[in-house]
Amino acid sequence: MGITEASENWHAYRFGRPITSDLPGGAVSLFFAYLSVVFALLSAVAALGANRGVLLPLPLREAYSRAVRASLGLGGNGSAGEKRYEAGVRHLIFLLLGGSGATALIAGLAALLSGDTATGLLPLGLPWLHWHLRLDALSGFFLCVLGLPLIAISGFGPGYVRGFEHGKHSLAILGIFTGLFVAGMELVLLADDALVFMVAWEVMSVASYFLVAYQHEQAPNRRAAFLYLLMAEIGAIAIILAYGVLAGFGGGLTFDALRGASLTPGWASI
Repeated sequence: MGITEASENWHAYRFGRPITSDLPGGAVSLFFAYLSVVFALLSAVAALGANRGVLLPLPLREAYSRAVRASLGLGGNGSAGEKRYEAGVRHLIFLLLGGSGATALIAGLAALLSGDTATGLLPLGLPWLHWHLRLDALSGFFLCVLGLPLIAISGFGPGYVRGFEHGKHSLAILGIFTGLFVAGMELVLLADDALVFMVAWEVMSVASYFLVAYQHEQAPNRRAAFLYLLMAEIGAIAIILAYGVLAGFGGGLTFDALRGASLTPGWASI
């Protein structure tokens, strides 16, 4: 590897840009995949302002309210102003979810049409193991499957949840865990090492638990949420054990290392 190439890879590593993708199509698709995760997380942040920002400390609540009102061009005080504010937050949540779906769809279509494989390295995670991400045709297909319903949800969602603004069920809780759930699903599809996969899996599982238990006053919902979380965590334990065995033979936690693991007949039969 020459000095110039090594320098480019180092800068790509620092700023999370694709490293091994030499083709523009792969870089573009991975960029939009990144955006889809960011939009999903931003929708969770936006949901903090729902229900008059009751989940935020008072100083942050006031600052958040001013920022939302300024960004959405909302004015007025009193009940009319509060209604416009709540409607603005509600539409902002689903606008960001729609943005996540649209960018996921673009990334998926770009990966499918180009056939390229793009990989990236983000300076997150453990000091000795940063986040490896990968977008190929298979993950691109599932990003399309995820993106299409998100776009549809962004259209009818604001009307569907209007009753949660002042009811006994918190729109803020629903919005926060929906955004985290979507971000977790997208990262599961992009994960290229065991650490990223398990972090994304747990975010997705825990967020799903709160979504299933959202109307928790009903006993069947609480039971369904408990069973879901139990099955998800049993599955997570099995996945961690499998990753541990493969990492022991493959010498690393990246999926490339796991794919190259040469198991003994005994371990391979388990």
